Amino acid sequence: MVDIESTGRLPMSCEPLVLAAIKLDEGLEATDSVVYRMRPTLWDNFADEAARVHGISKEVAMSYPPKSAGLEDFLAWVGTPHTFVCHANKHAGRFAAFDYAALQVQYLDNFLAGGKADHFQFARLFRHVVSTHTLAMATMQLDGYSLDKVCRHIGFDLKHHDAASDAEACAAILRFVARDNDIWEIYGKEQARTLQVRRSAIKKSPGKKAAAPDGADVGDELAAAFTN
Repeated sequence: MVDIESTGRLPMSCEPLVLAAIKLDEGLEATDSVVYRMRPTLWDNFADEAARVHGISKEVAMSYPPKSAGLEDFLAWVGTPHTFVCHANKHAGRFAAFDYAALQVQYLDNFLAGGKADHFQFARLFRHVVSTHTLAMATMQLDGYSLDKVCRHIGFDLKHHDAASDAEACAAILRFVARDNDIWEIYGKEQARTLQVRRSAIKKSPGKKAAAPDGADVGDELAAAFTN
């Protein structure tokens, strides 16, 4: 389970401020958890809107440890290949697997800057990306599938936009869905559906860049590519 609070909404330009992660065993019980705070480097990209959402000001973020240390410590903590689980909303004009895409960009930047942790390590450790948003959509009948709405449905007491609480919420959703469903069956169907949509888009536009599915924007297409 992974959640980040960041300096903005675009995975290509935002930086993580707080990264929270939880490891689960095969029974979906928590075995370990971490929270890393990271000092960003591009202060001009620190959006006022982001600070209003998560409550982390520039002044507070300036006191955090260097971002490179957090990125490297996180991969060392992960250690062996795991499934990356986050609440990624593909259907509301936001980025597919935002947390994954944002971190992938950060590890590329870290590598280019001479850091020890790189995007290749990150991709090797997280070969599958599962969205609790997708799982909720496939198994629940709600008027929306934002993290707070899903948590109300399953009875989880969420402190929204607190990275540790959001990561715990993903674990709670995973357990709730897994009681009566096969998580990997839902994941496989979603991957097959996404692939079919992309192939259809390519056939409709031979020789041109395929349009992003489901009315998504270019960021959704880019981020979705990271998950396959």
